[in-house]
Amino acid sequence: MKYNNTALTAARLLNSTDVAYCVEAANAAPDGQVQRRCLIRAQFAYVEAFLYALHYQAAAGDAGQLLSRQSTKDSIETALNGIAKALCSTYRVNKKEKGWCALLQAYQIRDRITHPKSPSELEIRPNDLKVVDTGVEWLFDVCTQIEQQRMPPTPR
Repeated sequence: MKYNNTALTAARLLNSTDVAYCVEAANAAPDGQVQRRCLIRAQFAYVEAFLYALHYQAAAGDAGQLLSRQSTKDSIETALNGIAKALCSTYRVNKKEKGWCALLQAYQIRDRITHPKSPSELEIRPNDLKVVDTGVEWLFDVCTQIEQQRMPPTPR
């Protein structure tokens, strides 16, 4: 299986450059709305590239097998369950987990600032940042769990 595909490389580049820059900018201006919105947009560019990489991995590197139109929720679930299956992991998305719920809520926040219906929808409150961080952290923690569950236990 191709484990280091080009989408994963792009995701890593987004994280090491765009997200890192936006974190610094947001930390330098903790109340800055522009910085907060830029941070969330950069985080989701990273998440989207990472999810595409998971879909690609699950399809064993065959881009023709990638599903083209799914809801965000279904796409995340398909990516995680698909990569778990491809890696022979027993992991399945638990939709009652706090992190799953936070990630779906984070997408709503991202959608709100990407497609605002009024100026008030552009405001990012501190709790919004916490929700986004919780959701994104959960996604990467799950990927670690998937990887760990495929590895044989170490002898004691």
